[in-house]
Amino acid sequence: MGEAGEVILHAGFHKTGTTSFQALLAANRERLPMALVNHADPQVRRLRSAVYAYRPGRDAETGPAVAAAVAALAAPHPGRLLVSTEFLTGPIPAPKRSSPVYGTAADILRWARAGLGERPVDVWLSVRDRDPWLTSLFRHLLASRGLRLSEAAFRMLPGFAAFSWEGVLADIRSRFGPVEVFRMEADIGHPLGPGAAMLGRLGLDEATLAAWQPAGRRNAGLSEQAAAAMERPLALALPAIVRKYVARHLDRDTRRRRAVPRPL
Repeated sequence: MGEAGEVILHAGFHKTGTTSFQALLAANRERLPMALVNHADPQVRRLRSAVYAYRPGRDAETGPAVAAAVAALAAPHPGRLLVSTEFLTGPIPAPKRSSPVYGTAADILRWARAGLGERPVDVWLSVRDRDPWLTSLFRHLLASRGLRLSEAAFRMLPGFAAFSWEGVLADIRSRFGPVEVFRMEADIGHPLGPGAAMLGRLGLDEATLAAWQPAGRRNAGLSEQAAAAMERPLALALPAIVRKYVARHLDRDTRRRRAVPRPL
């Protein structure tokens, strides 16, 4: 029996074009030179549960579940495998999480690698410029959780005010090991969008990629107009669950009005 194939863990981070990249991979799955386990695939649910249950203070108790979940999703694919899911860097950062931003990422990656046994493993991470990342994260939390903060207040919260990709990546490299980093901005203008540079690292040249089906933008978050409306005093006073649905309604209304053709 031959040696098991290489596993590439595209581990996030959140709000760095990963959802668009995963949609692109899914739309062109048969064109990939390897098997694919994508964020939306059912077998990733077990990993999500293990990651959300992981506690740094109980590493020896909660970490093996992460390893077991990764082992289970990789087992059906003995050849080369690409796993793309942000769960490999932990839950999405949010104000109520006690750990530093991505403070558990190194540990989760360590347990993920343990679950893959002797298979060769490469870890790829996507990042984007700090300010647009914070804005995108804020708007995501506003739409998904009804965050009761203005963006300015959100940026001043502990963890987010001092946030830097350099610090996060340095922590991961010091406690986990080497990772490869791709900047979202490097793919601006490419017809396939975020993640195009990673496809090049898979050995796919531009002539090959010309046959790929673009997947379009995904998970764009709230529009600027909807987010601004939610910073008004009356909107900030609404309960979080109400703010979530109001924000989504305002966003849908804004996008619908944009789509209506203007009379000549």
